[in-house]
Amino acid sequence: MFFRSLASKAPACRAEAFAPDLRFDLALSLGQACVTRFQIDRIQRERHFHRYRPVSSFFDSLARDKGHQCMVDLVASNFALNAEDFDLKKDDLDRWRAYVPRLGMYFIHDFKFSTDDKEQCRIEMKKQAPNALRKYRYLGDKFINILRGDRRILLALTDSSQISADTVEDLARAIRNVNRNVDFSILQIAFSDVGVKTVKHPDVIGMSMDNSAATDWTGVHAGYDEAFRNIYVRPSLDPGR
Repeated sequence: MFFRSLASKAPACRAEAFAPDLRFDLALSLGQACVTRFQIDRIQRERHFHRYRPVSSFFDSLARDKGHQCMVDLVASNFALNAEDFDLKKDDLDRWRAYVPRLGMYFIHDFKFSTDDKEQCRIEMKKQAPNALRKYRYLGDKFINILRGDRRILLALTDSSQISADTVEDLARAIRNVNRNVDFSILQIAFSDVGVKTVKHPDVIGMSMDNSAATDWTGVHAGYDEAFRNIYVRPSLDPGR
């Protein structure tokens, strides 16, 4: 069994078939890598077909190596990010990546390097930084504006490095500092195969899955299917909202 499911059989994909507290207007990724956004899109497309309209998020294509505090810091600072924040660091495959040390985050898809020479990569990074900053300024503003709205938000987190209850509380506080009335839940998809446990917190829907059978970066699809089994997310936002 991949994880403890909420029910033995998935309800039909109609909003009224789901418990009211598990119905959401949209789902955003909190990372901690690209897999979360990929799985949200895959599941929503299988449920809603052409009616699904993705909603991009700041964390969609970023990876991190210093845990989860960066989420708190970014939301609390209105996603402040400057050209001076970027440095270079090699990833697990020994490739240079644009990296923000204070956040512990790799910007994997926004910088393309033509060489393995560090200084040349630094020159190329500086040339590409303005475009990346414009993109992430837009996504940061978008994230904040969504929090300021009146939609029910599901924030999905693939957790392979154990978020703490204290960090969840700090993140929830930062989110409510943006909008004290915001209606949100954090879906924590905890990788049990590496010892991650679900967090007990009123804002967390905690699910455990075994990702050890994953053959690529997209993870074990059946495990994510189970994680979203009893959760309903609307296929698209109303025009103008």
